[in-house]
Amino acid sequence: MKASIVIKIDATPEKLMEVASYLAGIGIQIEGASVPIAKAGPVNKEKARCKSEKEMAAYFAEQGLHVSDATYFWNKMLSSDWSIGGRPVRDWRAAVRTWKAGAFFPSQKGEWGSTNRAAKEQAAKEIARLREDFKYLSPGSGEDRLDQIRSRISMLCKQFGLS
Repeated sequence: MKASIVIKIDATPEKLMEVASYLAGIGIQIEGASVPIAKAGPVNKEKARCKSEKEMAAYFAEQGLHVSDATYFWNKMLSSDWSIGGRPVRDWRAAVRTWKAGAFFPSQKGEWGSTNRAAKEQAAKEIARLREDFKYLSPGSGEDRLDQIRSRISMLCKQFGLS
């Protein structure tokens, strides 16, 4: 199923380019834009590509990201010839910051796809439902089920920082 939305953005052409580039980077195609989006100039390979996985890991640590995310991103960039969404990467550090802000790295993803507000709300609802189930089970009548509920509540609380 394909869905369409219309978004009106009042911004400078530079800001529109930034938004369009970000959207293209996460796989959103822009069709029928009322403001022409200029093509960017040639790619500066010094800025576009990281020289080593070690340098990338150091930058990820600086950004507060996991080393495993650096390995993931390094391999992803190598496999796609340093392109995202079919477009060449212009600045790998900017791409990392964009992915971090969008919570696209594996360490940022939770059980429902990401640790965003909607997932946290869903977890809170499930915890409330499980606690309600817990009330109606009497000790000795279903120890396995009680243990399952306790375990699930504990895991959700830990994963989403809930109590």
